Amino acid sequence: MSASHRALNPLRENLQLLGRFLKLIQLLQHCFLLFQRTNAICAIDLDTILPCYIVSGLKKIPRIYDAHELFCEMKEIVERPIIYKCWKWIERNTVPHFKNGYTVNDILASEFRKLYAVQYKVIRNLPILKDIKPRTHKGQYILYQGAVNEGRSFETLIPAMQWVDSTLIICGDGNFMSKARDLVKAYQLESKIIFKGSIVPSALWKYTQDADRNYII
Repeated sequence: MSASHRALNPLRENLQLLGRFLKLIQLLQHCFLLFQRTNAICAIDLDTILPCYIVSGLKKIPRIYDAHELFCEMKEIVERPIIYKCWKWIERNTVPHFKNGYTVNDILASEFRKLYAVQYKVIRNLPILKDIKPRTHKGQYILYQGAVNEGRSFETLIPAMQWVDSTLIICGDGNFMSKARDLVKAYQLESKIIFKGSIVPSALWKYTQDADRNYII
């Protein structure tokens, strides 16, 4: 890989995130939300909060924030100063105006309370409880299920599989997928690490049941 190609990769990633920010701004040019009959409006994470904030103000209806993560603290945001400043500006100028909201655990609820003096309720993100019978046979593999994103420790997990006598199955997709595949090739682990991509819940349930071990982060 040439030096110029390596230099272009971070630039391309920055442009992609900047494009996401610009798409958010473009949403403000559309009047869809303004012409919907609704009693309240809910912003799902920070990347939808700005149009929801403006439209709820224009229509004078309650606004709710689904704050399932600290968006600005994600690795792909923190490591890009310009992108970080843009999203942080949006967060500081909108979240305090969303007095009604919810998040996924007490730690995040406490952070939002400290940062923006909002009292968000906790709604835990848990699977539906099912009765299962103990299996006599387990698959000889480790299962990862979820987003294949920056900050999920794939840089450590994938090389570690060199010394693990098992197969790793990865169910999911995300912004680290291409780098994860490159790591597998770099460490010649194609026979030990299998990417399944995004799969339907019924298939995921079977993989979970049959796994020898599960990797969770």
